[in-house]
Amino acid sequence: MIALALLAGLVIGAGILAAGVEALLGKGEVLSTVVVAVVSLLIYPLLSCVFTLFYYDLRVREEGFDLEMLSQQLGAAAPA
Repeated sequence: MIALALLAGLVIGAGILAAGVEALLGKGEVLSTVVVAVVSLLIYPLLSCVFTLFYYDLRVREEGFDLEMLSQQLGAAAPA
C-alpha cells in the first residue's frame, strides 16, 4: 500500500511539474504528456520489483520458505 502511494505521488508530482512548466512556457499538452509517460516508464518496472519482494517476504514469513533451498533446487550456486 505504501509503495503504491509513493509511486502515485511520483506520477502526480511529475504531472504537476509538467503542468507548471507548460504554464510558464506555453508549450501545450505535449510536454506534460511526455513527462508523465517517461516517469511512468521508469516507475512501472520498479513496481514489479516491489511486488516480487513482497511476495517472497510473505512466503518466507508464512511458510518458512527458504530461498537458499530454492536456489539449490534450481541449480544456482548459493552466494558465499
